[in-house]
Amino acid sequence: MKLLFSAREASSILGRGGSRIKEVGEAYRCRLHLSGRNDFYPRTNLQELTMRGPTAEKLEAAVMQVLAIVAGDNGNKIDGGDDVEEGCAKVRFVLPLYGAKGLIGKGGANIKSVRLASGLRIHVEEQSVGHGDIAEQVVTMEGPLAGVEVALTAVVDQVKECMGFPWFESWATSSNVSPGGAGGGPAPKGRGREKGGAGGGG
Repeated sequence: MKLLFSAREASSILGRGGSRIKEVGEAYRCRLHLSGRNDFYPRTNLQELTMRGPTAEKLEAAVMQVLAIVAGDNGNKIDGGDDVEEGCAKVRFVLPLYGAKGLIGKGGANIKSVRLASGLRIHVEEQSVGHGDIAEQVVTMEGPLAGVEVALTAVVDQVKECMGFPWFESWATSSNVSPGGAGGGPAPKGRGREKGGAGGGG
């Protein structure tokens, strides 16, 4: 699972001396990796949080805990660096192309269903990032905080659908972040913070 956060939100996730990201990792037996302070996702000024867990349920719970931390430190909102009202969220997930396509569904049926159930506006970026099987798309969800949990389940379901493919491990362990947000490639070594136990699904 990959999410994008502003520098302020990333700081909240890390906590003092990396204490919070470590606590979340240990509590849910998940592995969390946050890109470096100056390493941004392409065409953004956002840092990437990669999360991997032993089960989809643990992963989903860990994501919700991270989002709760961000909202709690940010006046009951998640803004991704944008202007968002209290009680609302603007959350960006990064999905492999297959997962993004599954989220949309045939004729847009799936994404329409998630929109209705969650009350969120959901937009899948047309331009993909990366190449081949591990190319990915950013999915932006915006609306009431209460709707994020509903939509998150749909996102996790799509990640689960991707886990059986031979390219999934490469996607889950790679990153397109780079200094200034241009380029891509494997996850940089020695950058960012990583805490928590070994993970399976990502």
